[in-house]
Amino acid sequence: MNATQARTSLTLLYLGLFLSMGCLAAPDERAAQLSSEESTEDRPLLPVAVPPNRIVPEVAIDPNTCPNPCECFKEVATQSLAQKAVSVLFVVDRSGSMARSLGHRGPRRWDAMQQALAHSLPLLEASPDSKVGALLFPSDNGCGVSSQPEVGLQSQAAAVLNLLGSRRPQGWTPMGKALRQAREYFSAQTPDDNSRAVVLVTDGLPNCGDNIHSTGQQIDALQALDIPTAVLGLGLPGDGNLHNLALKGGLTAANGSFYDANDPAQLSASLDRIARASSRCLYTVTSPGSEDWSINTVLNQDEPLDASQWTLDSHTGDTWTIRLETDLCAEVIDGNITVELSIDFDNPSCVPHGTLI
Repeated sequence: MNATQARTSLTLLYLGLFLSMGCLAAPDERAAQLSSEESTEDRPLLPVAVPPNRIVPEVAIDPNTCPNPCECFKEVATQSLAQKAVSVLFVVDRSGSMARSLGHRGPRRWDAMQQALAHSLPLLEASPDSKVGALLFPSDNGCGVSSQPEVGLQSQAAAVLNLLGSRRPQGWTPMGKALRQAREYFSAQTPDDNSRAVVLVTDGLPNCGDNIHSTGQQIDALQALDIPTAVLGLGLPGDGNLHNLALKGGLTAANGSFYDANDPAQLSASLDRIARASSRCLYTVTSPGSEDWSINTVLNQDEPLDASQWTLDSHTGDTWTIRLETDLCAEVIDGNITVELSIDFDNPSCVPHGTLI
């Protein structure tokens, strides 16, 4: 036997010993075997076999601290999270007062709303499964409300803009009746995985037989269906009645009240925030395999988030839903940070991969 053959035989011998002791022997047995062997400083580097179709980082396995590599190293898989799809119904005041200007010498409130929505609605289309719709009140020149939204929930936001462009302000403010129809519409829809929300846009208080109390009852009824309501007031700074409706609705502005717009810039900023808030900072991901994977870390732009910044909202089958917590969520809604979330999953299967040292 020449020197090359001798080295090859020795390498194969060590490989056989390591595999038999590392993943088949119990930890106590492995430790006893190691104590009787030569110093690890004299031992050659040996690879650990890896099952096919598994890609994991190369790691160093020290038998003194890891007598059973199967228990020390797990496969980690990274998956990207997507914003949870939303279904948002805009319930829009079309009363005659919407023809007044927004702010000093500003555009008509109706026109300013259309311009702001043209900028904000694409934010709701970030997820391909998101949907938008619109219900106008009144639907006629008085106090009528349609039994169905003029634009039912659909993926094309342009339909909402086309509707608003084809109508002009007139009539009164049957706000409670409009919210009741919104609730009945949602109740009749086939359930899907989307989050749902209502955005109430108004420049006044309810009439046509409605009042703040009856309107609040309809917002409560929507909440009972897990459908929050964002309230956007045009030219109504600090109005206490809208504040109370906003508290019931649950999707409040940063100050804990309704979204207040007294000029076109405020209106556009408010609608942008509402669009981002409608997803309720929920993000979804599918686990990478059929095994019982578990969450290791949630990251934003490859930087780990603190455990206090997120929580597991739900886990159904292979679908996981993560919720960003209050402070981080507020930063997202205000557009102060860019969110590119990913998640590291741990595979509980024994997949050691590395080099014996």
